[in-house]
Amino acid sequence: PLDWIEVDQEVDYYRCNGERVRARLADLDPKAGTCHVLYTVHRAGVPHRRSAVLYLAELWRMQQQRLLPQQYSELTSRARPLVIEAVERRGITVDQLASLRSFMEKQCSVEDVIDGWKCSRSGEALRVSTIN
Repeated sequence: PLDWIEVDQEVDYYRCNGERVRARLADLDPKAGTCHVLYTVHRAGVPHRRSAVLYLAELWRMQQQRLLPQQYSELTSRARPLVIEAVERRGITVDQLASLRSFMEKQCSVEDVIDGWKCSRSGEALRVSTIN
């Protein structure tokens, strides 16, 4: 089922050179298992519209790629993790909080909505401005 995607939705698209761009899903062909995306790249300050046709399975993989554990590496230090059993003794520095906010903002496809992050209680999309 294609309940994870719909036409006009913004998606991550990884170009042949590995560059990640935000693209708009222009068309879906479930029978062929393909889709058509539109995106813009900027070269020397000039926008260039591009399009691509890809398999839905590949698009699914691209969407999941954002959420792989290695994608969180910018939030962790290279040091071995310190385990603090008592939850009330775990803290976060202001710099760590700023890094977390910056990371969340990078995950947004539309202003303030964090792609792929949902409230565990309501199922609603999380927003940078209201996350707690």
